[in-house]
Amino acid sequence: MTNGNEGIWMYFKYLILLMLSYNAFADDISFNAYVAQIEKHSSVLAIKLDSEKLKEEGLVESSWGDPTFHVSAINFPEKSIHRNKSPMTAIKYSLSQKIALTNKFGNMKEAFDLAADGRKLDADNQKKIFIKTLWIIAIEKRRILSDLKIYNENSEWVENTLTISKKLYTNGRIGQQALLDIQIRKSDLETMIFNEEASLKIINSKLSFFNNNYTTIDLATVPWGLLDEEKIGSDYVEYSLKKNLASKEKLLLAHYKNIIPDVTVGFSYTNRNDLDGLGDFVGLSISFPFPLSGSKYGNHNMAVQERAIADYSYRSYKSLKRAKVKEYSHIIEKINNELDNLVNKSKGYALNSREIKSKSYRLGKSTYYELLNSELQLQKILLKENELRSLLAQIKIERNYLKGAALYEATK
Repeated sequence: MTNGNEGIWMYFKYLILLMLSYNAFADDISFNAYVAQIEKHSSVLAIKLDSEKLKEEGLVESSWGDPTFHVSAINFPEKSIHRNKSPMTAIKYSLSQKIALTNKFGNMKEAFDLAADGRKLDADNQKKIFIKTLWIIAIEKRRILSDLKIYNENSEWVENTLTISKKLYTNGRIGQQALLDIQIRKSDLETMIFNEEASLKIINSKLSFFNNNYTTIDLATVPWGLLDEEKIGSDYVEYSLKKNLASKEKLLLAHYKNIIPDVTVGFSYTNRNDLDGLGDFVGLSISFPFPLSGSKYGNHNMAVQERAIADYSYRSYKSLKRAKVKEYSHIIEKINNELDNLVNKSKGYALNSREIKSKSYRLGKSTYYELLNSELQLQKILLKENELRSLLAQIKIERNYLKGAALYEATK
């Protein structure tokens, strides 16, 4: 190969390595980077826009309406349409405006503003739900990686055992069935490893919901320490329900005051031909409807029901929250106790048992069945430990979400 070709080849090798390293870096996304994407997620932005829409609706519903200007030609003779034939003929200009006798429109505006504040809190809660989902994905990925480590270590152990078994078989100390069973065990582990690697791809694919360009999450950036913090923070669900209740109370007050009818005040100016020497006319009018129809009373009754529904929803959530927090506390205590027994007792016994069986097997004092059984027993305990730690983390994140605790550490 010439020097020129070697230079080109080295350049392409450098370019390929650079691309690979860039892709590896691009895939390694921090927890807070996902949080930043969640803040701009379309679902969160849609709820925020709904909040703004409610504020605009409040402006519409609380408006007195536009004043009305009216021009009319009155009392023109049918046979001769002229202004100078009759003193009653004139051009009349009228201006009228509907005026509320109560502050019901102010109550209506406050009702919609409170509802808008509630929807804004719903947007904050939606963001928190997504962050909680991100936590669940990170917890599940950590469990899968831990399981993979166990399977890989067991596969290496089985491979070493298979090497020893082949020597024992050559020496006639074990039968061919032992080799076959150990190879089957090795094949089973390979299948488990493949399945876990597939599960890892599946769990990573869930991250595309937050950003199509992100495929993995850097577990080292996950704020695991927050799991053990039980601080009571902002429960956006409770705050939103409280805002909704306050909104319905204002709406009820507005409909109660709506029973008092609005008055329409009008002013008119009539431009006459002055045949009688009396000049132009002016007038003032006041009109109001009689509240005899069922619409106002029906709206008031519906507002009463809506307020009651909002109150029951708020009370129900608070009761459910208290019960769930207690439930999570008991579950956490139960899992911690089970983990303590598993890690401090069963795990140590299983490790010692496998070590003893391995030495005994090399000396021909234990059967391959006993050896594999000890390995399976240890694997079962290790996987159970991973499962419990994963479940514990998920329960803690559910508890922290319910209590309104922080789910991420804001970057400075």
